[in-house]
Amino acid sequence: MTYCENCGTELAPGAGFCTACGAEAFGERATGESQANGVSRAGDATALAAGQDGRPMLLRDRMAAAGITPGFSERMETDEFQTAMKKADRTHVIVLAATAVLLAPLLVAIVSVIKPSNVGALVGAGVIVEAIIICIIVYMLAKRFGGKSWDGQVTGKRVSRERSGNSTRRVFITEFTTDDGRKKKHKERTLHPTYDYLNVGDRVRYHPQLSYPFEKYDKTTDGLLLCPFCGDFQEIENDSCSRCKKPLLK
Repeated sequence: MTYCENCGTELAPGAGFCTACGAEAFGERATGESQANGVSRAGDATALAAGQDGRPMLLRDRMAAAGITPGFSERMETDEFQTAMKKADRTHVIVLAATAVLLAPLLVAIVSVIKPSNVGALVGAGVIVEAIIICIIVYMLAKRFGGKSWDGQVTGKRVSRERSGNSTRRVFITEFTTDDGRKKKHKERTLHPTYDYLNVGDRVRYHPQLSYPFEKYDKTTDGLLLCPFCGDFQEIENDSCSRCKKPLLK
């Protein structure tokens, strides 16, 4: 049987959503039939994977073979990881700068068509775009160098809806309580890898410098790691992400 991870209601076979609360039913995370398909993102300690001899290997045996034990990674302070973060920061700044270069003339052109004789509007449009981009860059740098890390626990997961124009969209919310008692929320919309990766009860560390900032304390209950740079799911035996080639927190 498969149950909704949000409210616990039993789901019909093949159901995409819970009929009780509307939460999405994740096949890989659900209990039941999906456990036989390989590693589960829900942390199934008996999930199977192929060993070197091609025979099934229990997840706990994989962890032992790979030397994976509970604990937060120490790789954040290594030269390799620091270099990867600096490269990621440079990439973000370059993309934003290129966006500013492209958007400012475009907005000016649009305004020139709407108000061809209004020079002030033209200049204002360009200034507004540049100011927005500068604010985004400043925010990124402030987060990179001024954000504070914290440890805590996942205390809840839910799916809500918010209005976007004339329609509504789902918002995937992961809730935390920090060690000093503060309440935190992490919201995701189109893509929601953090919501998929974390489970209620997981102990986590928040790294504000990273694009995907939550690290699990106990990684031995999963066969997967979430890349902190691109958000791709990786086999826990990997030292670096097969997609973006940056180091993983393990």
